[in-house]
Amino acid sequence: LAYLKNLRKKSPLPFIAIIYQSKKLDVVYWLKKNKITNLFNQIVLDPKGIGMINMGVQSLPEIFVVDKKGQVIYHKKDVLGKVDK
Repeated sequence: LAYLKNLRKKSPLPFIAIIYQSKKLDVVYWLKKNKITNLFNQIVLDPKGIGMINMGVQSLPEIFVVDKKGQVIYHKKDVLGKVDK
């Protein structure tokens, strides 16, 4: 998470979390419990993983940078390596 927090500080782009196989309230609670605030501009649900499949997600978590036209211009897999806070 340190990587994402650092990236967020440097980026003017909105950060959107896409939640798969979790309830939104559970994720919001986890973020608050772990004092991870202001990381995401928006949290959306993808309960069936359709959007993730369409974007080519192979493992979680991954980072995508999407331009205004909806085209993926950057994609990084295994962004956390070891889970950190």
